[in-house]
Amino acid sequence: MTDDDIFAGDVEGRLERIDRRVRAVVADAQCRDWIAERPDRVGFARLGQVHHELRAAIRRYNPMRKADDWVWPLVSTATWLVTTVVILLVADEPADPLTLASALVAGLLVAQAAISVSSRFKRPGERDPIEEPALYADLTQRIEACAATARADPKQDRRAAAEDLGRALDWVSATRDEIMRGSSPAAR
Repeated sequence: MTDDDIFAGDVEGRLERIDRRVRAVVADAQCRDWIAERPDRVGFARLGQVHHELRAAIRRYNPMRKADDWVWPLVSTATWLVTTVVILLVADEPADPLTLASALVAGLLVAQAAISVSSRFKRPGERDPIEEPALYADLTQRIEACAATARADPKQDRRAAAEDLGRALDWVSATRDEIMRGSSPAAR
């Protein structure tokens, strides 16, 4: 299954991919604008609304949210446990409160270091600039495809996801219109 086919996969999976892309665009735009000291709160808020509506539609398909990344909780927990146990096994008096507290704190610090190291090896996500017109055309196509599938679903709750996606489309078009009009700092 490729990401090129807008009808590939289940609706929930497609919506998750769209949502990750929207969050990446927002984060990239915020970072660039904060560095340039020209925040675009309206554009961020509108794309944040797209994210909110996408999450609402995803919850209609699956109320239990999937973890974005299961590796870092596993790595950090295992690292914390191993570090704490090793320190307590090596210590002269493991039951001493100071030794126990030190072992726990050292375990947490090593776990945080493990998270930092594992994030270095993570593949960077897809980043589209907020002012890219093709981004909005692609988001519109993908959200419309998901809405069409949701409208055809036999379950009432999943058909209601089409309304959430319709509102997301409204926010996408409002953001696109503002960027194209040039009233947003991101367009400058």
